[in-house]
Amino acid sequence: MPKMARESEKMAAVGSSKVAHQRRHRETGQTLEEHFSPECLQPIPTIHLDYRNSVDALVHKDLRLCFHGNRYCVPPRYVGRQLTVKADSSSVTITAVRGKFCEPPVTHSTFES
Repeated sequence: MPKMARESEKMAAVGSSKVAHQRRHRETGQTLEEHFSPECLQPIPTIHLDYRNSVDALVHKDLRLCFHGNRYCVPPRYVGRQLTVKADSSSVTITAVRGKFCEPPVTHSTFES
């Protein structure tokens, strides 16, 4: 890079630090530098999204429900009812209206995404 270009970049950097972003906001009265100072910034809250595959499955008379080619046993009181099955590559969760009652272990051979 030519010497003249480097000098003009330096001058632009010095000039912009003295002039740019110095206007005060009309409502807060702060400059951008004051507004975005590290002590004023808060982390964004973590939102836990349910990304799992979710299906309603019918419980048959043999106390089992089918999900992705696998059969899972559930308590007899759920025969004839629809239960929600949620799964990802590492777990399967079976839930009823009142909450989770079963979380069988999953191996990679039993669940394919």
